[in-house]
Amino acid sequence: MKAAQDIQSFVERVRAHDTEFYRDHWGTAQAFGELPPVSREDFRRVPLSKRRYKNGKAMVKVIRDANGPFLSEWAADDIREELYSVPSKRPMVYLSNAHESLEKGAWCRLNGMPSLVGEREPEVAAIEAERFRIDSLITDSTNLPKLRSYLEGRKEKLATISVLDTTFDIPTLRTFDAFAHTVRLVLALPEVGAFAESTPDAYPRFRVMPNCIVEQNGQALVTKLSDLVTPVIRYRFECAEPLECTV
Repeated sequence: MKAAQDIQSFVERVRAHDTEFYRDHWGTAQAFGELPPVSREDFRRVPLSKRRYKNGKAMVKVIRDANGPFLSEWAADDIREELYSVPSKRPMVYLSNAHESLEKGAWCRLNGMPSLVGEREPEVAAIEAERFRIDSLITDSTNLPKLRSYLEGRKEKLATISVLDTTFDIPTLRTFDAFAHTVRLVLALPEVGAFAESTPDAYPRFRVMPNCIVEQNGQALVTKLSDLVTPVIRYRFECAEPLECTV
């Protein structure tokens, strides 16, 4: 974990910004561990224009859940720095959400990797993957099983399958070990990005990614020590079961 002084310095920089979102939310709280957590409800309640901490070339996307939509904005430089997958020559992005597929496709391009963003229909996506000769896959728990027939028919293993989600069906995911040299479980949220990773065999132990902090004291909170458009500081996320997160 980052030194306490680095964390507090980051908090104070956000507090001093002209944008008032966090300053209003924190009130008189000062120490990092005393700051009130934020959640999707706070992001939904406050318009994007009122929680924008920097301007520049960026991608705005709509995030929807059962409680309604809200906007999230990501600068191109910040997208590039995420650790959604590992370097490869011909990655395929196959996610259940179209906005996320476009963003992860942009992540590939920004990191110098020409990518294929797969069509929604599995049969079409499989044909595209064969023609593109993919060597890695960025997907989620919903869409990965849809490509099982394609993966079973491949002559060679993929280098990596990266599964981006917050819940993982480990017995099912273990069966995909046969189709890739490495299966990565990546804790990620659309509004937060990636913040921890594991493998089916190591689960529920996760390694926290650089510049990230994960707290689990009765609730799961994530902080990213990065100057994002909307900083992520003690952000509450839903977790199906307790995770063992280590630096």
